[in-house]
Amino acid sequence: MTLHLGGGELIRAVAPGPPDTGQMKTFLIQRGSGGGIRFVTVLAHPAAVSAVSSEGSIVRVSTPEGVEEHAALTEGWEISLGVRKVRLAGLRAPPVRFEPLITRVRPHREHGRAVRIAATPTLDGTLDGYDDGSPLHLDHEDQYRRSEEPYVGGEEFSATAWANWDEEALYIAVHVLKSDLLFREPNAAPLELDNESDDINSDGLQLYVAIADHPPAGTLVIPMEDGTVRSQGTSGATSLPVRGGWRAEDGGYLVTLALTPDGWTDAIASGSIGFDLIVNEMRPGRVRRAGQLVWSGGGGWVWLRGDRQDPSRFGLLELG
Repeated sequence: MTLHLGGGELIRAVAPGPPDTGQMKTFLIQRGSGGGIRFVTVLAHPAAVSAVSSEGSIVRVSTPEGVEEHAALTEGWEISLGVRKVRLAGLRAPPVRFEPLITRVRPHREHGRAVRIAATPTLDGTLDGYDDGSPLHLDHEDQYRRSEEPYVGGEEFSATAWANWDEEALYIAVHVLKSDLLFREPNAAPLELDNESDDINSDGLQLYVAIADHPPAGTLVIPMEDGTVRSQGTSGATSLPVRGGWRAEDGGYLVTLALTPDGWTDAIASGSIGFDLIVNEMRPGRVRRAGQLVWSGGGGWVWLRGDRQDPSRFGLLELG
């Protein structure tokens, strides 16, 4: 069925409904041609509206109470019913958004400073040769990704790092405060837990570097019994060559590393790099790690994160 509405058509179409119901569905389609076509639609219960018409900018709606006239104004909309007029206009106040008292989402990018040094540090698990004037701290609950148990606090598990550099490499020293040191042996039996590297379930470090126009690079570092370190690439990142050493200290351990990412000369020219440091935490009696401290900000849970870190979360190191 087609109804002609002064320059337009209202087409009533019928189609089968859901299968096996025997019902039909009705569709109303408006169609018009030429210039100045205007379609008017009223959403209301059928008993509330008996007729609709339009003349210029006025829309008339016939209701049991009388004929309402609707007019679009410069600012807003006016409805008239006899002598009564209602004007709809003005700004609506936005709804109040719930803001939690405490949030672990850090709105700002973490910033730190890498200090230029004149000679390569000894890289023997001591701070010999390092400039320790601009430390990076990992000691707050909002930097912690947990598992079943909450963060034990900075007095029991925390880290302080220092970043230095020269034309050859980026030098990172990390002092981890932790009583029980649990480093996974390279020949340990496979855990056969999931598709992640078993070395994430160990005390150790994850380091990431992002240099403009180069893909992000990452490495997972585990201290070895002989004072050296072993490393492997991380998921979703290119290889980050590492050399260095470590020493156990009273209440923790100190790792000293030289990182030589691709494009290091470009990083020096730009004066800054994307950077992140993650300290994995293993506890006695566990098969999986208990949590990790993240320099750029943790929050959330450690499960299923593996050795991945989203580059958009990296902090920024200024090469000063």
